[in-house]
Amino acid sequence: MNNRDQIFIPLLKEFTKLNLKAIKESNYPWAPFIPYAFSEYRYEHPRVFYIGIDTYYWGTTTEDLIMAYEVNDYSMLFHKNDNVVTPKRIFNEWYTNKGPFWEFICKMQLFLRDQKLRITSDLRNLSPLEERYISEIGYGNANLIELPKTLDKEGNWETIDENMYWQISESAKTIFSPIKNILDSYKPEIIFVLGGDIEDAYLFKGLNYKHLKNADEGKWRKLYYIQDYNVRIVKTYHPRAFCTQGSNNDEMVEYLYDSLKLFSFNDNTRVI
Repeated sequence: MNNRDQIFIPLLKEFTKLNLKAIKESNYPWAPFIPYAFSEYRYEHPRVFYIGIDTYYWGTTTEDLIMAYEVNDYSMLFHKNDNVVTPKRIFNEWYTNKGPFWEFICKMQLFLRDQKLRITSDLRNLSPLEERYISEIGYGNANLIELPKTLDKEGNWETIDENMYWQISESAKTIFSPIKNILDSYKPEIIFVLGGDIEDAYLFKGLNYKHLKNADEGKWRKLYYIQDYNVRIVKTYHPRAFCTQGSNNDEMVEYLYDSLKLFSFNDNTRVI
């Protein structure tokens, strides 16, 4: 079920080889974000992936990437990548404040499993079964390289060589494919893309996709099929924008769940 090493190691090698000088000298601090899935992901249906925009700080650095490339061993890089966000951190360290992104993902994941809506305080006292549901999550980002506005928020942007940064960023967009790499690595059956401004041409690079335009409701909802893959894809706003656009996490959980029912199933996609 998990072919991530086979998919991503060759891509990471190519990316590093082509950009080694810029990676070493740009002062851009982070290795590319690599999508991952929690421990129970492979056991239940439907398998669900959530794709954000980019990451605010990350666990793997350019030094980690260079070391992995030079010794041809990516195990430590993946280990550090996968331990930035874990179910344990969600349950314990982020007990009182999971942030809008992970709060929404937890509510959405639980609703997909039992169609019960949790209020935010419910997320602080999950049962063992509910914790298992959270441990089934897969998570990725559309941008493997952090965006300038995120780097500025971190305080890193002003020290970065902009020309080298854009070389690294454009190279990552050329080499990696946001959804195809996840499909080939993890075989998800449902993907929620949480970023209404992410361009389809980039998001679906390398894929033959069908946009179900009749189901569009602006940036609230766009639905997609992918030819040759058993997956349904829903694109919507990032959870940080739900409130500013006039909604909230609870409404969006039910709305997006109902949106999945708009897909037809004559193509053998699995029902919820």
